[in-house]
Order: sequence, then structure tokens, then C-alpha cells
Amino acid sequence: VVCAWLVYRGIQPSAHGALGFLLFEMTIIFALAVTVVVVQAPKGVLDATEFLPSSSSHGVSGLFRGLVFALLTFCGFDVISTVAEEAKAARTLIPRTTMLALIVFAVFVIAHTWAFSFSKPIAAIAADVQAGKLPVTEIAREYWGRGYFIVILTGLSATIGVFIATSVGASRVVYAIAREGYLPRIFSMVHPGTQAPAGALHLVFGIAIVVGTVTVFILGPYPAYLWWGAASVFFAMLTYLAVNLTNFLFHYRFRRPQFNWFLHGAVPAIGAALDLEVLYKSFFQELLAQSWKEGRSVVVFSVLLALLAVWKAWTTRGAAPGNATLPPSPSLH
Repeated sequence: VVCAWLVYRGIQPSAHGALGFLLFEMTIIFALAVTVVVVQAPKGVLDATEFLPSSSSHGVSGLFRGLVFALLTFCGFDVISTVAEEAKAARTLIPRTTMLALIVFAVFVIAHTWAFSFSKPIAAIAADVQAGKLPVTEIAREYWGRGYFIVILTGLSATIGVFIATSVGASRVVYAIAREGYLPRIFSMVHPGTQAPAGALHLVFGIAIVVGTVTVFILGPYPAYLWWGAASVFFAMLTYLAVNLTNFLFHYRFRRPQFNWFLHGAVPAIGAALDLEVLYKSFFQELLAQSWKEGRSVVVFSVLLALLAVWKAWTTRGAAPGNATLPPSPSLH
């Protein structure tokens, strides 16, 4: 309800709301990490061995298994590009904002993960995960006692903040696809007052409520998060793969005078190769080795949905307006 109240009001309330919730989360998590360091530092257990690949308890396989959710942590930054039509000076600000956000967040995540790795034995953290508990909540319970409820509020605020960003990004993607004629026109309708794509938001919220509720009842809250997280990474990596290929094809076809073999050839090729490597080892190889409930069902669902999307795109090619040449891109404004 809180998320809907913000995103249906337009892009500015959405951005301000997401920022507020995420700043609250970062402040509390920072305080918890400092507490862990202050308590553990006198014991002499803090060191840099956690940064060595040899520290992985499951070797290389463990690294690629963890990489699935490392990628999930970062794939939400795509939202920045989906709101480009609603931004001022998008050509210069969007790329800079994306890179700055990624760098700052990377430093934040790595530093705090390092601190939390010394909060309690790794086996105890793994046991919390197996029991369906949030590890950070259990860490807070141990170090803050009854104050751990603040971390629960942090989890709620983080969920709302991420949901705001996700619903904004997904609705703009649906809006753009519908605008090109590949989805029903109702999803390209913009509210006259708020300028938000209300039809697309109805679809996003409807699907989220239905599938979220169903999977939580089947798997449980935390396992449902892990299941959808893995599925999200699959489609994120497919998107990144498509972006690398499109980078080359777009500049080669439509921007031939500006085509650069390094920026539009070598860089996309390296990016595509890395995407395929991660997709194979972190998604197919690792998830297929897990149980049907935890891993294999994710692969089957994701592949079938991807094939359905390919079939849909193939059967509708040439049917939508503006597919032969670069179409105009009217702003949501």
C-alpha cells in the first residue's frame, strides 16, 4: 500500500520515497556493522582472509553459487535507465548516476559483508539460512538484544524501497513495449494528473501480489525470496547479454559513422562472454545440481518463460508500428 501510494503519484515521489527508505536501511546496517567490528576487533579475529578465493567453503562452486545473489544485489540499478525519459539532462546524468551508484553501493556491500562475516561462525549463519531465518536479523538479535526489532523495521523499509524501484522500472518497461504496439494499448496509457503509466502499474502490482502470495504459501517467505531471486538473475543476465549484442548491432546499423571497434565491438564481446560464463556456471550448472524445489524448478520455469517470450516476439515481428526504423520516443511527460 505504501509503495503504491508513492509510485502512482509520479516519478518524483517515487524517487524521494525510495531514497528515504534506503537511507534508513543503510544507516541501521552501518550501525550494526560498526557494533560487530567494535566487539570483535579486541579479539583479534578481524583480517583480510575473507577476500581470498580460498576462503570459499565450497571452493569455486561456492563462489559461482554465491555469485547468483551478488548479481541480484546489483541488477536493480537498471531502473536508472528506464526512467531516462522522465529525467532532465538524461544523456549526461544517467550514465554518471549509474556508475556512481554502482561504485558506492559496491563499497558499502563489500565492507558490510566483510564485517558481518566475523559476527558469528559461518556454520551458524548457514544454519540460520537453512532454518528460513534472515541472517542479519539473527546477528542483530545477538549483538543488540531486543533492539533487533529495529533491523526488522529495516527489512520492511528495504523491501518497500526495492519494491518502489522495481515497480517503477518494470512499469516503464511495460509502458515502452505497449507504446510500440507489442502489448495492449491500455498499458501505454498515462495518468493525466500524475503522468505515471497507471495501466502498466496495475499489471505490475497485480502480478506481484498474485505470484508473491502463491509462492510464499508454497515455499515459505525466505525460500520464496531465494527462488524468485535466482529467477530474476536469469532474466537480468539475459537482458545484459541482449544489451551487449544490441550495442554492437545498433551502432553498426544506425550509427555507422560513429562506430568504434573497441567501444562497440570489443567491449560488448567481452561483456557477452562474461554473461554467458555466469549464466552457465552460476545458473544452469549450480541450480540444476540442487533439489527440484530449490534449484531445478527455477531453471525450468525461467527457460520456459524465456522461450515463450521469444515465441511472442517472433510471431509479432512486423506487426507493431515503428519496427523498421528507429521510432520516435515521446516522453512520459
